[in-house]
Amino acid sequence: MAACKTAASWRSESLPRIRIGVNLFAAQFRNGSVLEDVERALSESGLPPEALELEITENIALAEKREHCPL
Repeated sequence: MAACKTAASWRSESLPRIRIGVNLFAAQFRNGSVLEDVERALSESGLPPEALELEITENIALAEKREHCPL
C-alpha cells in the first residue's frame, strides 16, 4: 500500500507517467486476498491500475504450476 501511495504522490507532483513495480510473495497468494489487497491499495491511494506492475517471483510461478500440473 505504501508503494501505491508514494507513486500516486509522485504522479501528482512531477512524474505523471511513472509506473511502480511491487514484488508479490508466496504468503500473499496463500492467504487468498491478493486481488482485494491490490484493489484496496489502488482505491485508497488514487493510483490508476495501469501505473502498478505486480511482479511475481519464479518460486510463486513454479509452485502454482506444480499445484495445477503435477509431473
